[in-house]
Amino acid sequence: MKHGIFIFLVISLFSFHIIYVWYNSAFVDCKGIYPDAYNRTKTRFIIIHHDDINRSCTIKEIDDYHRYKRGWWTGFAYHEYITNDNVYQIHNPDSYTIHAGGVNSIAVGVCLHGDFTRQKLSLKQAALLVITVWKLQWKYKISANRVLGHCEVEGSCTACPAINMDILRFFCFN
Repeated sequence: MKHGIFIFLVISLFSFHIIYVWYNSAFVDCKGIYPDAYNRTKTRFIIIHHDDINRSCTIKEIDDYHRYKRGWWTGFAYHEYITNDNVYQIHNPDSYTIHAGGVNSIAVGVCLHGDFTRQKLSLKQAALLVITVWKLQWKYKISANRVLGHCEVEGSCTACPAINMDILRFFCFN
């Protein structure tokens, strides 16, 4: 019984924190900066990534890296980018970008700033992630079992996003 009350209190406090962060955070639309090639016809998955960067950098620097060093024609290929303070919409969520192998045509990509193999996800960034996933789940009618880490996509050889996806799915809509 004590464990149930403790879990309820933790979930309640985290939910309150999510609402507080939602109210006090900036959501920045960058779609005009990064034009989209074409739209997906359906969306079945939300794929979570991390950018594997430990330092501060601009979205333009990340875009240049993806476009010129990695050769990705969509540049910074994620639809939503979550820093410690903000959520940036990089591409229209309906657009096709290359971020997760064989599911690009049916998935929206969300990227967290940081290298979570070496650092922990902050509470604020976790709350922004949950809010962003809720928004996308609502828009595309996606259940929690279709919210995947990049490492969970078939054929992926990566630790990305290096967070506990079961905990994230626990807070998702079913």
